[in-house]
Amino acid sequence: MKKIMIIIGMGLVLSMALCGCSVKEVTSNVKTDNTDTTVVLTEIKTTQYFSDEKVAEDDMQKILSAGVNAPSAMNTQPWHFTAVTSEDVTKKLADAMDTMRPPAFKDGNMPSPPEQRSGEKPKDIPEKSDNPPQKPPMPDGEKPDFSNKPNKAGIGDAPLTIVISCEEGSELSAGLAIQNMSAEAQLLGYGTKILTSPTIALNGENQAEYKELLNIPENQKVAAVLLVGKAASGEENDAMSSATTRNSFDEMVTVLNQ
Repeated sequence: MKKIMIIIGMGLVLSMALCGCSVKEVTSNVKTDNTDTTVVLTEIKTTQYFSDEKVAEDDMQKILSAGVNAPSAMNTQPWHFTAVTSEDVTKKLADAMDTMRPPAFKDGNMPSPPEQRSGEKPKDIPEKSDNPPQKPPMPDGEKPDFSNKPNKAGIGDAPLTIVISCEEGSELSAGLAIQNMSAEAQLLGYGTKILTSPTIALNGENQAEYKELLNIPENQKVAAVLLVGKAASGEENDAMSSATTRNSFDEMVTVLNQ
């Protein structure tokens, strides 16, 4: 009997030891490093050129779930998300944007300068200098060739377009959802671009048509559009990205200590 008790006791000790090792092994695999998230929130720039590679269905679901689960004031969740991968629907949205552009800008045409249209020199424009400031030359004296550069990404230029709508007065909550989706997409390896200009057309005189097309709730308006896709090759080195410089931390933040 004493031997049996000793064997049982040894078995319990061994089991506990094995359990301890198992728990330790599992917890050691839990990622506690938030480096990736920090980079996404502070360093990644807007994507201006997308490739044709489609967004995986599983990834799209994760991105949309990040929006659905975003925080909102009093948890009202006053939003709706329409994910568009259909080329036909995307073209209709792009056509809506095209109606906003003055005729002179359509089809890639640029309007003539004011003095060419009216014959008069516009006011408050300084005289041209005989010695304009020169930009520093590129390495090895090379000059960038922008002749074949496409326009920066708009609706129709990314494989996934997410239209975010919300109730009037809930734009801040919608913005949190957009940030969530953008961050999730970046963490999954995609590029993103947030557009607000489409709201002018989508909430305009043909609003009812676009609401039906995008299944937007009657009590909501479009707040923004999120473009998602893989960045085109070499975009991170593109001299045409025209990314603006961030203001300094001290310039934008006030800290009041006791």
